[in-house]
Amino acid sequence: MAVVLPTPDVPPAGGTRFDQHLLLDDRLDLLVRGGHPLARRDRVEFADAAGESWVVKTRDNDTYQLLLAACAAAGFTPRVGHHVKEWYAASAVVAEGLGVCLLPIPSAHAVRRLPLTGSPRPSRRISAYVRRGSAAHPVVARGLAALRTAAQA
Repeated sequence: MAVVLPTPDVPPAGGTRFDQHLLLDDRLDLLVRGGHPLARRDRVEFADAAGESWVVKTRDNDTYQLLLAACAAAGFTPRVGHHVKEWYAASAVVAEGLGVCLLPIPSAHAVRRLPLTGSPRPSRRISAYVRRGSAAHPVVARGLAALRTAAQA
C-alpha cells in the first residue's frame, strides 16, 4: 500500500498493476501577506493573482506542476520570484510581502489564506495504491479504511 500524490512518476489510474483509491481532494488556497490588497476579500479567483510574484517550492515536488497547470488554465504564466525548500519558508517569504503562493497546509505567519473560487481551483488528489486485486484482503481492507477515516478527519 502506498499513499501518493499524482505526479508523472505515479502509475496511471486504470493501470493493470495497481488499484487506486481516492482518499482526499486537498484544495489549495492562495496565501497572501496580511496587508496585501487581496487579503481584504473573503474569496478570490485564481486569475486575480496573475500579476503577482509567486513563491514556489523547488521543481521536484507535486505543487510546482500543479501551479503551472492552474496558471495556464487561468490564462497566465506565473512570474516566479522565489524558490524555497519547505512550506514554512514559503509562508515566511509571503509574510514579508515578497510574493504569493498556493499552500496546502496551515501557516503560522502573519498571512491570510484565501479560498479560491471559479475555475481553476487547484487541488492535490491524494490516493492510496494497492496491488490490483488485493483490496479485499482483510489487512489491506483495514488499512484502506483507516486511511479513509484519517482523510475525512
